[in-house]
Amino acid sequence: MEIFTKLLTKSDIESKLAVPTTALQHFSIPEGGHCTDLMVTDSTGQGWPFRLYIRASGRYPKPLLTTGWLQFVRTKGLQVGDEVIFSKEEEKYKIEVKRHTFVLFGKHIQAEVDQLVDPKSDTKGYQLECDLSLRLSQNTKVGCSKVYETKALFI
Repeated sequence: MEIFTKLLTKSDIESKLAVPTTALQHFSIPEGGHCTDLMVTDSTGQGWPFRLYIRASGRYPKPLLTTGWLQFVRTKGLQVGDEVIFSKEEEKYKIEVKRHTFVLFGKHIQAEVDQLVDPKSDTKGYQLECDLSLRLSQNTKVGCSKVYETKALFI
């Protein structure tokens, strides 16, 4: 079950992740407490310890992922505009990060950050291997309706 989705801002990648207040219902913060520790699994199966903190006073709690978040950002090479998808499956928290990589046939294509080859390398781009399914409709000049599946390597 998806808890929240968020496009990362400069503040999110330089300091802490601002979590939507509506997501708080999915976390157990002890009565009278202001934080809880979470173990979150990424798309590769690696666990990441995060601390979810809420403001001790004020009109609204302003939840933030603090401890552990910047290590995750640095390790994954996250950037402004990347999309974080935070979910919970069978009592386990999951995190996935997608990046807009290119436009194909007018559609924005996103890739899981973990599929990109070493974002800290000195290469000029990323390599992304993905499966493409292209459906040609009856209205195309080709005049067929078949599904073509191929593997492509984008550099």
